[in-house]
Amino acid sequence: MSHFLFAAAELAPLLRQQGRRFTTGYLHLHLRGEDPAEGTEPWVLTYYHGRLLFSADQPLNAPILLRRLSRFIPRLNLDWPQRVIRVLQQRLLPDNSLPELLEMMTELGLIKPGELEDALWMNLLTDFDRYLFECAPHRSRERGGTCYFEVQERVAQEAPIGGFELEPLLQEAARRHECAPHR
Repeated sequence: MSHFLFAAAELAPLLRQQGRRFTTGYLHLHLRGEDPAEGTEPWVLTYYHGRLLFSADQPLNAPILLRRLSRFIPRLNLDWPQRVIRVLQQRLLPDNSLPELLEMMTELGLIKPGELEDALWMNLLTDFDRYLFECAPHRSRERGGTCYFEVQERVAQEAPIGGFELEPLLQEAARRHECAPHR
């Protein structure tokens, strides 16, 4: 397991350079803020066969995935879908996998074809915007963080899609940052 120390501006280059080493598992990042007393902020990137799959403050699991999907598929926040999702989680997750839960959600019309991929793409872009572009310029050179990669083969059974290549995500996040009004 390799550990890396980086300055804020070095995170995107680190992901580019080391990305081929990240196979299936979790890249755990601990990002320091402006105030050292605040400690670190966790950011976990889930990789599936070298491709980015998910981003959150914890490893991929059903509750965090469903919260993120609800953020990017607003109708999942409505009362009826929430009740159905709770029932599916209670009945399916103890014995079945995350892909089976998502498949059942698709069969019930809770998720339309292509929405899962779009939501996961937007989830990654949003976190890239936040961690790579919005925060990095405001951090001093000494305030970067540390990271390590944890191989986790369970991701191979839980991966709901094949994932995304890193470079297009970085390019799109950079383009969005350039187009956004600067604060």
